[in-house]
Amino acid sequence: MDAIFAALHIDTSYFVALLLVGFYAVARFNTPRAIRSQTSRFQYLASCTTYVTSCLGLLLLTAWLLGQKPGLLAALHVGSSDPVPDNLNGLDAALVAALALTALLPSFPVLRDVDAAMLRFFHRMGAIPFGAIRLAQRMAAAPFAVSDDLLLRTRNHIINSKLFPNATVNELRADPSADVARFQFTRNLVLFVALTNLESWPRFTNDFPDDAASFEKKLGTFFAQSVAFFALTAQLSQRALEPVPDAIDQFKSLTIEAYDDLRPMLARVLLYSCNNEAEVARKLTSMGFAVAVPAPIRMPLNLLSLDMIGVVA
Repeated sequence: MDAIFAALHIDTSYFVALLLVGFYAVARFNTPRAIRSQTSRFQYLASCTTYVTSCLGLLLLTAWLLGQKPGLLAALHVGSSDPVPDNLNGLDAALVAALALTALLPSFPVLRDVDAAMLRFFHRMGAIPFGAIRLAQRMAAAPFAVSDDLLLRTRNHIINSKLFPNATVNELRADPSADVARFQFTRNLVLFVALTNLESWPRFTNDFPDDAASFEKKLGTFFAQSVAFFALTAQLSQRALEPVPDAIDQFKSLTIEAYDDLRPMLARVLLYSCNNEAEVARKLTSMGFAVAVPAPIRMPLNLLSLDMIGVVA
């Protein structure tokens, strides 16, 4: 490794190459952009940083190899149907390596496959995209209770909303044994209110406007259908008639579908704004989910220092 760095001629071309490869590496890691909200902030930054660092290391290794044996460029190009671009001839080895790892990466199957393998590895290391999926599954399995505070906020939301008539307050149920369908509706509305009241929600909607708009449209449709169902049952009750069982089953199905839309979005917003799983768990607990808060992992300072020395070495 010392011989590699000693042989490298650090000049302007290397600084340009490092900046170019780093920029492209960040863009590749963050594609599609939704992955930023599929894992916690720390895991995202840690895995992205290590991936970019690995790409820079691959750049230095490739530049050193090309500097020693320029003919290796043809070997790295094996498997591509396009010829090696003529404009690469005569360029500095660092710039040739940078182009091969950025704009011309698809034309170099060897480097492309190595980069793809590194990208998959560091995405898995950052729990991308499984972090949000796993969190949504944890919410589905965890018991949920509607707190008095969230119920009060939900009532205020109904009173101040143009979508809901004030009579919708009477349809809220905090006890599932009283009315399962209405409890599920209450759970959905309570979580929607809690989600949209998060400080990170405006930033999330700004960064992912299409996802947020699609989510709000789906939930808006569900709440409109719920209002229509409650109006129908109120009319039937006034006439001493029982609701049609199929209508109740259909409404219950709608509440479950809405809950399936709510949990992944809530998971993404929490992961987008939280640094670690413990912070996510605390916010879920405040919303009514009975999830365990992970105990912090304490590492002795001397062991941490030894690990840092090892990484630097």
